[in-house]
Amino acid sequence: RPVRWLFGDGVYVDGWGTFAERHFLDLGWGEPLDRLAHYKKQLENIARLIADIRVHTRGMDRDTLLEFLREDALQDPQFAANMWIRATTTSPQITTYHLGWSRFRQLYDDIRTARGEAFDLNTFAREILALGSVPIAAAREHLLGERRIDSAIQPPSADQVLSRSIAFHDPDGHWPTADLRMVLAEIRPRGQDRHTVIELGPDRFVLDTDRGEHRARGVLTTDACDWTLDGSSEISAEDRESMRLTCDRLKWMRNYYRYVWGLPMTLRDPGTVIDPEVGIETFGGRPVWTLRTTYPQPLPDQPDRIETWIFYIDRLDYQLVGCRFFREGPTTDGEVLTFADLADADGLRLHKTHEWYYNHNHQYLGGDTITEIVRLPR
Repeated sequence: RPVRWLFGDGVYVDGWGTFAERHFLDLGWGEPLDRLAHYKKQLENIARLIADIRVHTRGMDRDTLLEFLREDALQDPQFAANMWIRATTTSPQITTYHLGWSRFRQLYDDIRTARGEAFDLNTFAREILALGSVPIAAAREHLLGERRIDSAIQPPSADQVLSRSIAFHDPDGHWPTADLRMVLAEIRPRGQDRHTVIELGPDRFVLDTDRGEHRARGVLTTDACDWTLDGSSEISAEDRESMRLTCDRLKWMRNYYRYVWGLPMTLRDPGTVIDPEVGIETFGGRPVWTLRTTYPQPLPDQPDRIETWIFYIDRLDYQLVGCRFFREGPTTDGEVLTFADLADADGLRLHKTHEWYYNHNHQYLGGDTITEIVRLPR
């Protein structure tokens, strides 16, 4: 700590002060004039940042600097005159205020996202202050376990990210022809937990699952669709309707299970529109690349509805670690899916546990875990 005190990081020191001041205001402290004074100071900090960079990288002279500060940055003549002295004698110290504030703000947002409902502001502040005035990148590594990739680094293309992720999960290319038998423990806090067995292949799908006190089994092939209830094919119309034991529902379930358990391989399916722009974020505290995809969902009353999915892919090993979807309108209309652990089926690495949450409040909706998985002979 004495070393940190003697050689403190200016971006941390000035950035934390600016961040804390703004956060107090956002939490309700002060009067309107206090917030106005803060905004004035923020404008000064941004002007300092721009001025220092232009003086030292673009050859901005004193007269041009004074004109910029007075006319563009709306600063008074005395501030402008002092800025020339500071830019030429204390560079790059005057950049630290805005640079530090923006980095602390990003760290705060990322930690809130990573911790979800467990986030506590007092804990966050104590953790930051306990570190001392270290580089914010070091604070990020300590609190999130990541080394932040500079935004200037060019990310891979969307096709490269997806190809590398598929290579991680299906290195031998088994998915398109694999026949799998999976036993799932499905947790539903607002409904009935289920013990489900599925057989999933390119031309056959079997669903064997709980329906209340009953056991339903559906078999779907390229030319047939059959349901049985408690081992009998004699199913009343009432039971078929209440338990949704229809061919359309079985096809929907086939598509659902194949899609979510086959990620990221199923992002190669026809109809998937992948945005060429790759994002850089954190997800669950992990540095990730993001892929954005869209799927048209034609409905009788919503023919133009579009569903958007965002996929989070680890920047180091390219494992898919989560995704979220939302529909047209506010981004709160949708859910987030997190993945944990891997289930191996002769080299095919599928996600072992899926957990679903609402986007807007991170409320837990349910979870599915593979308790057994085997590849069936063809």
